Amino acid sequence: MIAALAMILFLGSASRASAIQFLPEWRPFDDITRFALHGDYQLFGVLNSSDDTGAGRFRLLNTLTLDSDLQLTATLRFHARWRPIENQVIYNSEGGSDRFARGSLEDETLERVFFEVKLLNLIDAAGGRVPLLFHNLYMAEDDVVGLLIAKNNIALGALPNARVLVFGTVLGKDSELDRLAGQRVGLYGIDAAVDTSRYIIEATFGSLSNAEFDSREERHAGLSITRIEQRQSTSLRGLFSDVQTNRHSGGLVILEHSYVLASRFFDRPTVYLNGFYGTADYLSMAS
Repeated sequence: MIAALAMILFLGSASRASAIQFLPEWRPFDDITRFALHGDYQLFGVLNSSDDTGAGRFRLLNTLTLDSDLQLTATLRFHARWRPIENQVIYNSEGGSDRFARGSLEDETLERVFFEVKLLNLIDAAGGRVPLLFHNLYMAEDDVVGLLIAKNNIALGALPNARVLVFGTVLGKDSELDRLAGQRVGLYGIDAAVDTSRYIIEATFGSLSNAEFDSREERHAGLSITRIEQRQSTSLRGLFSDVQTNRHSGGLVILEHSYVLASRFFDRPTVYLNGFYGTADYLSMAS
């Protein structure tokens, strides 16, 4: 059983998807064909205390992320994300030869590369090394080799906007699920979201098979309800996992609240108040 409560004051844009546009959009032929390069640069510090001496160790690190978007036609696009610099140490308070270590580019990763196509103006599909991002990244935050098929902008009676997404990875060791790297696994499932004027409801179900452990099967489910107001939002999330072979079941309940402060000097300073309660047997679906 694990429980915690945290409060964070974030000074800056409240959007997690904000990025810098490094180059102007390139439109060589018409308004349809275009190329854009976006990204972000992060500079952050980490302070660790030593159990032996009680002294602290401070390290300054940086990360550079580049996102490219190539649109060939009105229905076909290609995306790629590359991190040429990832968590590299540029300053170490312990001194020595590592004091201003610049790190190495050996760990540079092409995190995702995939195509996106609209079929018959009815459904959207994406294939390649695609991102799985569900329930504000708590249930899934991974780039896997697989296929996504979605139906967007569904009108269901009084509900103005709904979306259904079916996802699946390749079977075998090439799925690239980080938690089960190198194992013969397959993950598939469905995610549905409804967006009303005041609420966003998301429900997800996933099934994972692992041939490395006598056909071990995992079941994952998640439900999130978010209430949106003018300057604040509140989310309640329930995530569940079940390993059928050893009957280990776990759960995680998360309560999130964010409030945007009024400020003349900062861009949308936001206070985040998060709390969670979980069991030791809970497993994230993809992370």
